[in-house]
Amino acid sequence: MSLAFPQRSLGVSMTIVNHPFLVSIVAAAVFALNSPLLAAEPADVTKLYDEFNAQLQRAGPRNPDALRSFYSKALNKTTDECNSASGCRSSDRIFLDVITLIKYEITSIESRSDGSVNLTVSGSNASGAKMGLIVKWLFEEERWRIDSITKVPPNWDQLKRKLRGEPAAPN
Repeated sequence: MSLAFPQRSLGVSMTIVNHPFLVSIVAAAVFALNSPLLAAEPADVTKLYDEFNAQLQRAGPRNPDALRSFYSKALNKTTDECNSASGCRSSDRIFLDVITLIKYEITSIESRSDGSVNLTVSGSNASGAKMGLIVKWLFEEERWRIDSITKVPPNWDQLKRKLRGEPAAPN
């Protein structure tokens, strides 16, 4: 008996092995290697966002260097290029994209097909304005790093469900 897994992206099927015992060992090994990463993913990015927001409150938005360790290489490179270019708008710099939320809750965590994780946060800033953020995390250099922060309406998850025709989440 052989076990075949279709490889749709390649348009071929592969016969893995004709011994069920070996198939179970391979499957268990793959699951064992991936399950800690998958299980820890939401907890990791949630904890890192808490650390990031606390560091932001301590350092303030005018000190972007204090937050560099939280950002991906690409985001740091873009910011460095912007800081050295005379025509760069100040709104392109990381520290102006960062919103310190004094009171917040994480409303959803979504794993993306590209390996990134979107963390949706809803809360209020120091002046009491309500807002939402989508924080995109990439796994880079053995840790999760922020690749982008996007402002969205505070009820973003409800709007997204409505657009998809999904039922509202229970309160």
